Amino acid sequence: GCLIVNQSETYTVCSCNHLTHFAIMLQITEVFRNFMFNILQFITYIGIGFSIISMAITIFCYTFLRYMRKLNTERFFVHKNFILALILAQIMLIITMNAAEIKILCKISALLLHLSYLASFTWMFVEGLHLYFVIIAVFNHKSKIKLYLCIGWGIPTLIVGITVATHINQYGLDEGLLL
Repeated sequence: GCLIVNQSETYTVCSCNHLTHFAIMLQITEVFRNFMFNILQFITYIGIGFSIISMAITIFCYTFLRYMRKLNTERFFVHKNFILALILAQIMLIITMNAAEIKILCKISALLLHLSYLASFTWMFVEGLHLYFVIIAVFNHKSKIKLYLCIGWGIPTLIVGITVATHINQYGLDEGLLL
């Protein structure tokens, strides 16, 4: 469905009679690859930095404005723990990106990265569970904070603990690849 209209050493122009888009594959030089890697790493640091600052401001607001009745509920408790797990995950991602040279630091940061991302997922589940309890189980007013803590931090700790006990050597550096 595509025909070459014009071709030279630096570019190729194609004419296609369908709505899909194809790109010509090219070989990227080592210098260009390093340049792109540095740019992507810089963008990652900036993005994660803004994310951590924004989440820290949110935690600050939830914590120090809790005297207001609306900010002192189970909902905000769940939000704070979810945001805390995300902050930990973002910080551990930055540390893990720079920990490849020191083997023990690489193992520990990979382990904590695993824990923090699992905690983020379980706290997301707890958010949904809390919404279920608020909407469906309206008349049950017992505090579920202990249940939320067991699910949000307990399940990831259990999973990572079992993984560490059975496969501790799988964390960290494996033949030059950061796991």
